[in-house]
Amino acid sequence: MRRRGARSRRALIGGGFLALLVVLIAGLSIKSYRTPPAAPPAALERIGEKNRDAATRAAAHQRAESAASANAADRRIEAEENGASANAL
Repeated sequence: MRRRGARSRRALIGGGFLALLVVLIAGLSIKSYRTPPAAPPAALERIGEKNRDAATRAAAHQRAESAASANAADRRIEAEENGASANAL
């Protein structure tokens, strides 16, 4: 009977050690999933400024593309009208 007691004691110690190991690993991994620290206000301001500059450049590029396509459409319409009037004569 004593032998069973020794096995139970070893199993209890082994199980306790395993449970402690699982708790430690879980605690360390949970810490890595926490919310990262906030960025300093100066960095956020710099990021905002870059975003505004990028939006301004994108809007200027879009206006330039729109004007170019409008001009091309106007030239095409004029060419078609001039070609149609020349064919009518």
